[in-house]
Amino acid sequence: PATQEQLPVRIYDPVSVVGDAVAIKFEPIECQVDTLESERIAISHLAKTAKEATAGYSSDFTSHTTSVAKSVLMLQKRVNELLAYVEGVKAGTKPKDHAVLRELLAVCHALNTKQPDALAVKFQADHDEAMLSVYLSALTKTVAHTE
Repeated sequence: PATQEQLPVRIYDPVSVVGDAVAIKFEPIECQVDTLESERIAISHLAKTAKEATAGYSSDFTSHTTSVAKSVLMLQKRVNELLAYVEGVKAGTKPKDHAVLRELLAVCHALNTKQPDALAVKFQADHDEAMLSVYLSALTKTVAHTE
């Protein structure tokens, strides 16, 4: 029995039956669908109809991207404040706070230790999986509308 968190998916494996005549019989096999949060958001967004969208509906995807955009803007504002502080210290217009400068140095070192190649590979894999979910959702929606 499927719950709200599960997709109603059934997978069948073709099995050749040899007897009086050769035939193919489809046997059900167990499967488990595993998705990332980004994939669930994309599928949820595509599952909503255009009618709901024009009626002022705000999907999980729209809400999520809006909150991410606001978070990035807030981060940019804080980074700009820190940059202005460091430039002020360098120019001699602001007093040196060694604790703040040590924290900034620690953050810079932490950012430099990240492996950009591994991060790029992980990002690409997550992007590819999310796009695959979007394509499959669009295909499923198209097939559902043609029936």
